[in-house]
Amino acid sequence: MNNKKKKLNVVYVFHANQCLNNVILWADKVCYDNFFKMVRKHPKIKLVIHVSGTLLQGMRYFFGDRIETIKQGVEDGQFEILGSTYSQSILYSCNNYDNDNQIKLHKEVINEYFGFTPKGFWNPERCWSQDYVSLISQNGYGHTLIEEKFLKAAGVKTHANLVRTTEHNGQKLTLFTDDLKHYDLMGDVIDKREYEKLIKYYKEVYDNMTDDEEFLVSYANDMEAVGMWQVSNNESAESALQNLDDLFSLLEKEEWLKLTTFEEYLTDHSPTEHIKNIPDGQATWMVDSSQTQGFNDWFDFNKNYEGIVHYRKLYDKLSKEIKTVENKALKSNNIAAAKLLKCAKNMYAIYQYEFGCAFGSSGTEETIYPVCNKGVVSWEAARQTSFMLHAASKSFKYKDEIYDKDIDNDGVVETIVISANIMYIITPIGGKILFCFDLNKGVEIIGNGFFDEWQRKWESNSNYSYSYNFSNFIESVDEMIRFKRKGFEDFIKVNRFYIGDDTKVERLKERVDWKIIPCFANTKLNKKKKGNKIEFNYEYDDLFITKTYSFINGNCEVEYSFDERGRKARRIILNMSQNFALDSIEALMHGKEIFENKLDKQTAYASNTFSKINAKISLITELSEDDDFALKEDDLILGSRFVFDIKFRLNKLDKKKLKFLMEVLSPLP
Repeated sequence: MNNKKKKLNVVYVFHANQCLNNVILWADKVCYDNFFKMVRKHPKIKLVIHVSGTLLQGMRYFFGDRIETIKQGVEDGQFEILGSTYSQSILYSCNNYDNDNQIKLHKEVINEYFGFTPKGFWNPERCWSQDYVSLISQNGYGHTLIEEKFLKAAGVKTHANLVRTTEHNGQKLTLFTDDLKHYDLMGDVIDKREYEKLIKYYKEVYDNMTDDEEFLVSYANDMEAVGMWQVSNNESAESALQNLDDLFSLLEKEEWLKLTTFEEYLTDHSPTEHIKNIPDGQATWMVDSSQTQGFNDWFDFNKNYEGIVHYRKLYDKLSKEIKTVENKALKSNNIAAAKLLKCAKNMYAIYQYEFGCAFGSSGTEETIYPVCNKGVVSWEAARQTSFMLHAASKSFKYKDEIYDKDIDNDGVVETIVISANIMYIITPIGGKILFCFDLNKGVEIIGNGFFDEWQRKWESNSNYSYSYNFSNFIESVDEMIRFKRKGFEDFIKVNRFYIGDDTKVERLKERVDWKIIPCFANTKLNKKKKGNKIEFNYEYDDLFITKTYSFINGNCEVEYSFDERGRKARRIILNMSQNFALDSIEALMHGKEIFENKLDKQTAYASNTFSKINAKISLITELSEDDDFALKEDDLILGSRFVFDIKFRLNKLDKKKLKFLMEVLSPLP
């Protein structure tokens, strides 16, 4: 090895990403928490970190201390944070408006949590277009990674580990080479402890440096490769973490190596070569994945795969809706519309998660998951954006009214009620409240549209049907799965039997075994409108059930009527859950601790202490001594969940009425 004063610069980039769902809990347990604890024990080892916006918001909600650990690493100069698209949608696959929204949203989240604006950009899935240069630069970023094969396609003949620039429409961007050989060698270190091959590679690159050159070798991979993928393959997360820990200890002793960050390197180095134009490129792994699915390459997949085509049309439609409301909001000074628009754009970005990505595999063939498949909630739920936009458009000028409209174009016609300043959106599926908004303040009261369970099958935004294919994932987070997240969602039991349409509602011991029960909340009911009342009806074996909504000054009364028209005595159980999501977007920014709940006899109170938004739900019917009643508070991600359980006997030709009152923005007692 040459005796040089210069050092070989080595940059390790770890990329962490999850959709905003309950898998975050499991991923943190087997990977993220342990990773950050380990690297913080090596303060001399500097790292570049990218965490997607969906994962950052999930971390902030579930465990804010993870955000604090990252922030401390930044403040200590150990971490450089990269920006990106918020939910790792691929720039090449999306329209310009969506790309700009994604990039800006991720920057906002980083600035909110860490108090600074990132300078480096993580390019999702490594695809390339020269148009990226303008888009990335105009959003304030100065450097990014690029695969070596793209440089060769541009005619680069010099050493791969030099730092370069490129340009487009007068905008410049610094390029660091994504070294795929380095990637493979690091994989062997993490999985097999093969340190010698890695050090040998570093020495070879070091020896190739001339006196006027200083190379930079980068490694960029998923943080999940240090724990999460091993567990998915029934291997040891602890051994992978220990192998990386031991590598860091080894490298700390090598004086000819400098573990650095991109930002630190650029403070005293300048790029050595300029590339005028780089042809369009596709990531190596996505070409391979696309070809296994019968496509020529990823470009073919991106253009022709039915799921991509389907969602691209959906996203184009939704982005036009957003722009229409956005243009109107910009011309007005309507604070409520502006806040609802912000919520809509965040929700929209959540459900573009990894859009354009080729099929991936987390572990074995058994656990492969198809990205962007038609009929999966992770992308179809973007339709919920239309509910937010509809509320925003009504907030400019509203009046008391009741009307029907399929707002989200999912085939289910909702009934919209505006009473005073409160908008209710009610579905005939279960006769439940899908969303509720305060049109004066621009806040969500019911809905919980920012969070959804992984791989839930999508029928409509009113229906629920679970179908998971990650056995290892679900075992650790099953207890957090919440089938019911809306308003006035019911299970009804007659004698020993649930009534309603058959529905998969919870997993049993094995991945393939499901508990399938009739569920009233998932059943289409007959609907009638009578003045300011909405009545839903259901008949079961001479038992007539009516669920009637009425509205007064923004408040909502719901009366359940059980009419036994046969000659049977029955034991009835009404299990009704009321799920508030009071200004839930603020919980993504400030954590779950902003929610406070209280129970008092037959009344439940919910409060968002940050936004000062309150609501309550009461059973106002006086129960008899023979009735059994229980009210409990249950877990709900991004909200407050209250379960009313009422058991009563219904004699032949008898009738029972139970009335609830929901009051919005009531001060807590």
